Amino acid sequence: MKGKNSNAGYSNSACHSRLRGNDSLCQHPLYLIADPEHTTHLSFADMVDQAIQGGVRLVQLRNKRDPIADVITQARLLKTLLQDKGIPLIINDYIEVALAVDAAGVHIGQQDESCLLVRERLGADKIIGLTVENLAQGRDAQHLPIDYLGAGPVFPTTSKPDAPLAWGLPQLTELVKLSALPVVAIGGIHQGNIVSVWQSRVAGVAVISAICSAEDPRLAATGLGLSDIHKF
Repeated sequence: MKGKNSNAGYSNSACHSRLRGNDSLCQHPLYLIADPEHTTHLSFADMVDQAIQGGVRLVQLRNKRDPIADVITQARLLKTLLQDKGIPLIINDYIEVALAVDAAGVHIGQQDESCLLVRERLGADKIIGLTVENLAQGRDAQHLPIDYLGAGPVFPTTSKPDAPLAWGLPQLTELVKLSALPVVAIGGIHQGNIVSVWQSRVAGVAVISAICSAEDPRLAATGLGLSDIHKF
């Protein structure tokens, strides 16, 4: 059965061209989900800047806590920081924030606005990522007007208290094999298990606490990036 995001007639060739036009995910697939709630001893901007120095090449702003006006202010700050470095800014959930700052795209969940409506609102040139929580959702997403899948949580995580059951590596590997869309793994990933995640052949790995809460975000990002798929 198809859900609210279903669009059986959609071709994802346009999605592939958007990702080719911005090859951050393909060329250096370490993806930072920047959340001020998980940023500990540094300012938010300093944490993101250090992560970039360590090799992060794609940044998503995730802020579920603050008023929308404050999130827009944060998004503008991040966009200024990122744009000179050629790093795309993705906004988690809030389409209005992405539109307000002309972000590179958005990442939405299964309970958010439908992908079809989001694509209509953002236009054809923006990146859209969609969270999938199981294989059935991953299969159903293949013909949606999106650019990548965020699969997770791969492992149990404390970064998202309401997270669904963990995928585990066998299911993640199965999704990668069946998906025509790039798959980004997220959830409970850190230096101790990231090699096993790369071995599933995901296109990218997204982390929150492993960088945001690190004593040295630059060093943490460097360590995670050194274990990437290109080493296998």
